Amino acid sequence: MSPRILSSNLEALRKFRSVCGVVFSLGDEILFSEADVAVDNLADLAVTLDDISYYFEEENRNPDQLAFGYDGGNLVLVMNERYRLVVIHRIPEDVDLVARAARSFLKDYRMGLVAGRVAEESAAGTTQAGGDTPEAVDELLSPDEDGPASGQLAGKARPPVDPTQPIAPIV
Repeated sequence: MSPRILSSNLEALRKFRSVCGVVFSLGDEILFSEADVAVDNLADLAVTLDDISYYFEEENRNPDQLAFGYDGGNLVLVMNERYRLVVIHRIPEDVDLVARAARSFLKDYRMGLVAGRVAEESAAGTTQAGGDTPEAVDELLSPDEDGPASGQLAGKARPPVDPTQPIAPIV
C-alpha cells in the first residue's frame, strides 16, 4: 500500500465521529501518526504497547484488541501480529464502532500486502501452478466473533483487494 493511500485511509478513520487521534505502528516503529501527541510520547506509547502485547503473548493469550479509558478520553488498541493500530477517541460508547473500523483497516492493509506479494511472485513466475497463495491469506480471512470472515460476503469470496484503492467499509 502506497504511503499516500495509507495516509488517506487512516485520515478518514481519524475524521470518524469522536476520534481525535490515530497511530499505526509495526512493533515499536511508527508508520503513521495523526494525533496531538509529542513525538517522544509517541515513541514511548509504541514501546509501551509493544510491551503490553508481549506480556499477553507470554501468558499465552493473544487478544486482537484492548480498550482503555483515561481522564478525558479512550484508547482502542487493535493488534494483528506485530501491527498495532491505536485509535484515541472521546465517547466511550463509540468503542465498538471504532474497534470494528480499526480491525477492518488492519485486515484490508494486511490483505493488500499479501496481494502485492502474490502479484510480485506471479510477475516473477515464482508462484506454483494452480494459483496457490501464501498461508497468510487464510489467516487474514479467519472469522471474527462478530460474524462471518471479513473476506467473505454471503458465503462467496470477496474479489481480490486492489491496494491502490481506498478501503471500503465492511457492512
